[in-house]
Amino acid sequence: AFFVSQYLSFRPFWGVKTGWIKVTQTTRYTGGDPLEGGQKANQLPNVIENIQVLGLQNNVVATTLNDTYWGIGPRVGCDSKWHMGAGFSIEGDVAAALLYGFNKARTKEAYSLYEPGETFFDVKDNVRLVTPVMEMKLGIRYDTNVNDDKQHFGVGFGYDTQYWFPDDIMLYGFTLDFRFDF
Repeated sequence: AFFVSQYLSFRPFWGVKTGWIKVTQTTRYTGGDPLEGGQKANQLPNVIENIQVLGLQNNVVATTLNDTYWGIGPRVGCDSKWHMGAGFSIEGDVAAALLYGFNKARTKEAYSLYEPGETFFDVKDNVRLVTPVMEMKLGIRYDTNVNDDKQHFGVGFGYDTQYWFPDDIMLYGFTLDFRFDF
Protein backbone atom coordinates (compact mmCIF):
# COMPACT_ATOMS: atom_id res chain seq x y z
CA ALA A 1 0.00 0.00 0.00
CA PHE A 2 1.08 3.57 -0.67
CA PHE A 3 0.51 5.92 2.25
CA VAL A 4 -0.31 9.43 1.02
CA SER A 5 -0.53 10.52 4.66
CA GLN A 6 -0.93 8.76 8.00
CA TYR A 7 -4.70 8.79 7.38
CA LEU A 8 -4.96 7.79 3.69
CA SER A 9 -3.51 4.82 1.77
CA PHE A 10 -3.97 3.43 -1.74
CA ARG A 11 -3.30 -0.06 -3.04
CA PRO A 12 -3.39 -0.42 -6.84
CA PHE A 13 -3.86 -3.93 -8.18
CA TRP A 14 -4.29 -5.95 -11.35
CA GLY A 15 -5.47 -9.46 -12.08
CA VAL A 16 -7.90 -11.61 -14.02
CA LYS A 17 -11.70 -11.55 -13.78
CA THR A 18 -14.12 -14.15 -15.05
CA GLY A 19 -17.88 -14.18 -15.12
CA TRP A 20 -20.65 -16.71 -15.60
CA ILE A 21 -24.21 -15.44 -15.97
CA LYS A 22 -27.27 -17.59 -16.67
CA VAL A 23 -30.72 -16.04 -16.99
CA THR A 24 -33.95 -17.96 -17.56
CA GLN A 25 -37.22 -16.04 -17.74
CA THR A 26 -40.67 -17.37 -18.57
CA THR A 27 -43.67 -15.08 -19.08
CA ARG A 28 -47.22 -16.39 -19.53
CA TYR A 29 -50.12 -14.42 -21.00
CA THR A 30 -53.69 -15.59 -20.58
CA GLY A 31 -57.26 -14.35 -20.17
CA GLY A 32 -59.29 -11.67 -21.84
CA ASP A 33 -62.63 -12.13 -23.52
CA PRO A 34 -63.30 -11.23 -27.15
CA LEU A 35 -65.29 -8.03 -27.61
CA GLU A 36 -69.02 -8.73 -27.59
CA GLY A 37 -71.42 -7.94 -30.42
CA GLY A 38 -68.81 -8.09 -33.16
CA GLN A 39 -67.17 -4.80 -32.17
CA LYS A 40 -64.21 -3.92 -34.32
CA ALA A 41 -60.97 -2.47 -33.01
CA ASN A 42 -61.66 0.75 -34.94
CA GLN A 43 -64.39 1.41 -32.38
CA LEU A 44 -61.69 1.60 -29.69
CA PRO A 45 -59.47 4.69 -29.34
CA ASN A 46 -55.89 4.59 -30.69
CA VAL A 47 -56.19 1.16 -32.38
CA ILE A 48 -55.68 0.23 -36.05
CA GLU A 49 -58.88 -0.05 -38.09
CA ASN A 50 -60.61 -3.30 -39.04
CA ILE A 51 -58.81 -5.59 -36.63
CA GLN A 52 -61.04 -7.94 -34.68
CA VAL A 53 -60.05 -7.80 -31.00
CA LEU A 54 -59.87 -11.30 -29.58
CA GLY A 55 -58.92 -12.36 -26.09
CA LEU A 56 -56.94 -15.44 -25.15
CA GLN A 57 -59.75 -16.64 -22.88
CA ASN A 58 -58.44 -19.89 -21.31
CA ASN A 59 -55.53 -20.23 -23.75
CA VAL A 60 -51.93 -19.36 -22.89
CA VAL A 61 -49.05 -17.75 -24.78
CA ALA A 62 -45.75 -18.60 -23.07
CA THR A 63 -42.48 -16.78 -23.83
CA THR A 64 -39.23 -18.33 -22.57
CA LEU A 65 -35.84 -16.59 -22.67
CA ASN A 66 -32.60 -18.48 -21.94
CA ASP A 67 -29.40 -16.43 -21.89
CA THR A 68 -25.96 -17.82 -20.95
CA TYR A 69 -22.71 -15.84 -20.79
CA TRP A 70 -19.11 -16.77 -19.99
CA GLY A 71 -16.16 -14.39 -20.18
CA ILE A 72 -12.59 -13.79 -18.97
CA GLY A 73 -10.25 -10.81 -19.12
CA PRO A 74 -7.92 -8.35 -17.37
CA ARG A 75 -8.99 -6.45 -14.23
CA VAL A 76 -7.35 -3.35 -12.72
CA GLY A 77 -8.31 -1.21 -9.77
CA CYS A 78 -7.36 0.65 -6.65
CA ASP A 79 -8.32 0.07 -3.02
CA SER A 80 -8.28 3.08 -0.69
CA LYS A 81 -8.46 3.30 3.08
CA TRP A 82 -9.12 6.32 5.24
CA HIS A 83 -7.55 5.29 8.57
CA MET A 84 -9.58 6.55 11.54
CA GLY A 85 -7.40 5.07 14.31
CA ALA A 86 -7.58 2.07 16.66
CA GLY A 87 -7.56 -0.29 13.64
CA PHE A 88 -10.76 1.13 12.07
CA SER A 89 -10.91 2.53 8.56
CA ILE A 90 -13.34 3.52 5.83
CA GLU A 91 -12.60 1.75 2.57
CA GLY A 92 -13.53 2.78 -0.94
CA ASP A 93 -12.54 0.49 -3.80
CA VAL A 94 -12.95 0.78 -7.57
CA ALA A 95 -12.06 -1.64 -10.35
CA ALA A 96 -12.65 -2.13 -14.06
CA ALA A 97 -12.44 -5.23 -16.22
CA LEU A 98 -12.70 -5.99 -19.91
CA LEU A 99 -13.97 -9.52 -20.51
CA TYR A 100 -13.89 -11.40 -23.80
CA GLY A 101 -16.74 -13.85 -23.77
CA PHE A 102 -19.40 -15.95 -25.40
CA ASN A 103 -23.13 -15.23 -25.21
CA LYS A 104 -25.74 -17.82 -26.17
CA ALA A 105 -29.38 -16.72 -26.25
CA ARG A 106 -32.64 -18.41 -27.21
CA THR A 107 -36.20 -17.09 -27.19
CA LYS A 108 -39.21 -19.36 -27.74
CA GLU A 109 -42.93 -18.65 -27.80
CA ALA A 110 -45.61 -21.31 -27.64
CA TYR A 111 -49.40 -21.13 -27.88
CA SER A 112 -51.55 -23.59 -25.96
CA LEU A 113 -53.81 -24.25 -28.97
CA TYR A 114 -50.83 -25.75 -30.82
CA GLU A 115 -49.59 -29.28 -30.30
CA PRO A 116 -47.47 -29.74 -27.15
CA GLY A 117 -43.83 -28.89 -27.85
CA GLU A 118 -44.72 -26.92 -31.01
CA THR A 119 -43.61 -23.29 -31.08
CA PHE A 120 -44.52 -20.43 -33.37
CA PHE A 121 -41.39 -18.41 -32.55
CA ASP A 122 -37.93 -19.86 -31.89
CA VAL A 123 -34.82 -17.69 -32.29
CA LYS A 124 -31.25 -18.66 -31.37
CA ASP A 125 -28.19 -16.43 -31.26
CA ASN A 126 -24.52 -17.14 -30.47
CA VAL A 127 -22.22 -14.13 -30.17
CA ARG A 128 -18.63 -13.44 -29.13
CA LEU A 129 -18.29 -10.08 -27.44
CA VAL A 130 -16.18 -7.80 -25.28
CA THR A 131 -17.88 -6.81 -22.03
CA PRO A 132 -16.75 -3.86 -19.89
CA VAL A 133 -17.44 -4.25 -16.15
CA MET A 134 -17.19 -1.59 -13.41
CA GLU A 135 -16.96 -2.46 -9.71
CA MET A 136 -17.30 -0.21 -6.66
CA LYS A 137 -17.31 -0.80 -2.92
CA LEU A 138 -17.74 1.47 0.08
CA GLY A 139 -17.52 0.16 3.62
CA ILE A 140 -15.99 0.12 7.07
CA ARG A 141 -13.19 -2.19 8.18
CA TYR A 142 -11.26 -3.26 11.28
CA ASP A 143 -7.71 -4.64 10.98
CA THR A 144 -5.18 -5.73 13.60
CA ASN A 145 -1.88 -7.59 13.74
CA VAL A 146 -1.51 -10.46 16.20
CA ASN A 147 1.24 -12.81 17.42
CA ASP A 148 4.01 -10.18 17.50
CA ASP A 149 2.91 -8.74 14.12
CA LYS A 150 3.44 -12.12 12.40
CA GLN A 151 -0.23 -12.55 11.53
CA HIS A 152 -2.98 -10.21 10.45
CA PHE A 153 -6.74 -10.37 11.07
CA GLY A 154 -9.35 -8.14 9.45
CA VAL A 155 -13.10 -7.88 9.12
CA GLY A 156 -15.04 -5.58 6.82
CA PHE A 157 -18.64 -4.68 6.04
CA GLY A 158 -19.66 -2.70 2.98
CA TYR A 159 -21.90 -2.09 0.01
CA ASP A 160 -20.61 -3.68 -3.18
CA THR A 161 -21.83 -3.14 -6.76
CA GLN A 162 -20.92 -4.35 -10.26
CA TYR A 163 -22.24 -2.94 -13.53
CA TRP A 164 -22.02 -5.03 -16.72
CA PHE A 165 -22.35 -2.51 -19.57
CA PRO A 166 -23.73 -4.05 -22.75
CA ASP A 167 -26.43 -6.04 -20.98
CA ASP A 168 -27.29 -3.32 -18.43
CA ILE A 169 -26.93 -5.83 -15.59
CA MET A 170 -26.29 -4.44 -12.13
CA LEU A 171 -25.33 -6.70 -9.24
CA TYR A 172 -25.28 -5.12 -5.79
CA GLY A 173 -25.58 -5.91 -2.11
CA PHE A 174 -23.96 -5.85 1.27
CA THR A 175 -20.80 -7.87 1.88
CA LEU A 176 -19.16 -9.13 5.03
CA ASP A 177 -15.60 -10.36 4.72
CA PHE A 178 -13.01 -11.86 7.03
CA ARG A 179 -9.29 -11.87 6.34
CA PHE A 180 -6.49 -13.79 7.99
CA ASP A 181 -2.90 -13.43 6.74
CA PHE A 182 -0.04 -15.52 8.08
